[in-house]
Amino acid sequence: MGFNETLTASVERKGDQYQPLTECDSDPKTTVFVISGSVRPVLDRNFNEYDPWLAAENEIFLNPSEGEWVTIMPKQLNIEGGHNMKHVFDYFTDRTPRSYFEEWEASLVWIYKHSFQRQQARDMLQYFETVPIPNKTVEVV
Repeated sequence: MGFNETLTASVERKGDQYQPLTECDSDPKTTVFVISGSVRPVLDRNFNEYDPWLAAENEIFLNPSEGEWVTIMPKQLNIEGGHNMKHVFDYFTDRTPRSYFEEWEASLVWIYKHSFQRQQARDMLQYFETVPIPNKTVEVV
């Protein structure tokens, strides 16, 4: 299942939004795997009473059921050098109302929710695809 619009668009739910998760989680023949772009603390807070596998920051961090968080990010890859890219995020944030930029543990994330901002997202993607980023391993998702 996706969490926080990772696999699907946002849906307005009424009632117990965790009821389907509760049913699946209680079935011993079912393994629940929650995939999210959210950071680890958000997933821990929202799913601590359940027993799913968790994937945070678009599967950079994994937490097997009843386990500890592990990273699949190579040790040589880090975002500390991301300061070269932060000015691009700032540029697009300044020009896109109601968007914002966050620096997570393993990601630099520009967040927007409105359809009119999609063109700005395409422009940013085009920028990152065409402008060389020296000495960095970058994946634009």
